[in-house]
Amino acid sequence: MPLHDSLATDSPLDSPMDQDSPIQHELMPIGRNVAKAERGSTSNTECAKNLEQIAKNGTLRIERDLKREEANKARYEAYAIERQQAQEQDMEDR
Repeated sequence: MPLHDSLATDSPLDSPMDQDSPIQHELMPIGRNVAKAERGSTSNTECAKNLEQIAKNGTLRIERDLKREEANKARYEAYAIERQQAQEQDMEDR
């Protein structure tokens, strides 16, 4: 038996190794699919968390604006009362 196969007698198509093994296609490993699925679920949960935070921020902003409007209204009413008292005092002085 010769140590080296000659290329003239054996063609690559006749190789016993090619005949025994089926044609293998490169498939994406299962681990990659799992990683993609996890990444997708993570982005979905992240998106849900972000939407919840946006809604919470909107609610807090509305509450803060309402409190500011109430404070401004109270300040305006206090100013109006002081102005009216000053006018009454002015009328008494005259």
